[in-house]
Amino acid sequence: MKYRNYIIEITHAGRTDLDHKDDILCHVHNLQPEDIQTDEVQSSFTITSGEVHDYGSAEAAVTAYMRRTYPDNEAQDIRDYRIVQEKQGMLRQEMKQLIERLLARHGGCVVAYPTPDEYGASDYPVTIPFYGRYGAQNINIVSLCLDADGRLKADGIDDRDGTIEKGLEVLSEHYAGALAFLAFALGIK
Repeated sequence: MKYRNYIIEITHAGRTDLDHKDDILCHVHNLQPEDIQTDEVQSSFTITSGEVHDYGSAEAAVTAYMRRTYPDNEAQDIRDYRIVQEKQGMLRQEMKQLIERLLARHGGCVVAYPTPDEYGASDYPVTIPFYGRYGAQNINIVSLCLDADGRLKADGIDDRDGTIEKGLEVLSEHYAGALAFLAFALGIK
C-alpha cells in the first residue's frame, strides 16, 4: 500500500490468540527515487483486528495510523490550530469567571425547573453530556451551584431514564452549557 512518500508492507501479525488472530503487521518504507533502492524499514506498527473492524477496512485503519504518525500538515494550519486552542482556553476562563460571578450574586446556587411545552411535557432549558465510568449521560440541568470549596456542581435529571443526578462536577467543557442554563434561569436575553 502506498501512502504519500511511504510504502506500507502489510502482512499477517502471526498472533494465534483468539482476539488477535487477524491482527496485521505494517512495515513502513521510505519511497525513494528509482535510482536509489533501499529495503530499510523506517518503522513498524500493528493494527488489531478490532481496529480494522472499527475503521471498516485494513486500508482505512492503516491510513488513519499514518495520518497521526506521519502528518504533513501545513504550517499555517498548525499556527491557526494553536491560536484557536489559546483563544478557547481564554474564553473558557472568561466563561468560568462569569458563571462564578452570577452564582455568587445569587447566593451561590441557581435553580430552574422545566417549563411545560406545547404538549404538556417537561421542557428542560439545557441538557449537558457528562462522562463517567458508565459512559455518557445526557443530564437535563435543574440547578447549578458553587460548593463549599468553590467548585461548580450541577444537579439534574438523566435524559435517558429520569433518575435524579446530584453533585455532578462542571468541567471546562461544560461551561457553555452552564452559562446557557444561567442565562435561561436568570432571564438574560
